[in-house]
Amino acid sequence: MLWYKAWLETRFRFIVAAALAISCCTFFVLGNSFILGTWREWEQLHPHQPEQAWILRATVDYPYFIWHFVFRILFQQLWVLCAVLIGLGGLSREAAQGTVGFTLSLPVSRHRLVGARTAMGVVEIAVLAFIPAIVIPILSLFIGKPYPIFQGVAHSLLLFVVGLVFFALGVFLSTLIRTEYGPTLIGISMVAVFYFVLTPYSEEGASEPFWLKVIDASRVMAGSPYLTTLATYPLWGVSLSLLVAVGVFYLSLRITQNRDY
Repeated sequence: MLWYKAWLETRFRFIVAAALAISCCTFFVLGNSFILGTWREWEQLHPHQPEQAWILRATVDYPYFIWHFVFRILFQQLWVLCAVLIGLGGLSREAAQGTVGFTLSLPVSRHRLVGARTAMGVVEIAVLAFIPAIVIPILSLFIGKPYPIFQGVAHSLLLFVVGLVFFALGVFLSTLIRTEYGPTLIGISMVAVFYFVLTPYSEEGASEPFWLKVIDASRVMAGSPYLTTLATYPLWGVSLSLLVAVGVFYLSLRITQNRDY
């Protein structure tokens, strides 16, 4: 019952997010030739402009092209935003809507209420994270550029595990802020500011200041273009992100247990 209640609360956001995720992956696979053609036209119109190193590599390395646009930049940004939005909700939103009394009257503890809501969200963002691992290899066959399934699974897993910290942020904002739309506005704003600050350092090999490296979960979620062995995973970054996510989840639970709704 609690799982079904959590699904009813988040299903619209999840379905919209899944449609956007599939559309994003489809565009970069089926639009590969169009994008490369646009780059060539730009080169012809601006022959004296220096070409960025990642563009040269992306024109001849299809898996790198997918990694750059899907797991490094655009899909990652979309997924992070969806993870935060799916994390929103719970008892504080119900309190703002005036329906929290019914939920708290159920013969279950607040711990179970929060646990079911969080678990459903984790399942949903996991599904979203693995959409590229399914869609990209299948569609790539239609354009004659096979994409390694293992790479898709490895990058999707990395995106999901590290990105749990953003889902935890959504849960925390909904727990802390007792308004209906406040957590949504703050969550979207935080994601926008986060990626805006990272924009000057988004190119592969760009050097970041030390303080930014500490919070740059974006690079950790992307990993290296090729994840072939465990050694190629950013294990320190993964461990730190998981630790932060667990801490934020725990703090949200404690606030929920002690709050008078």
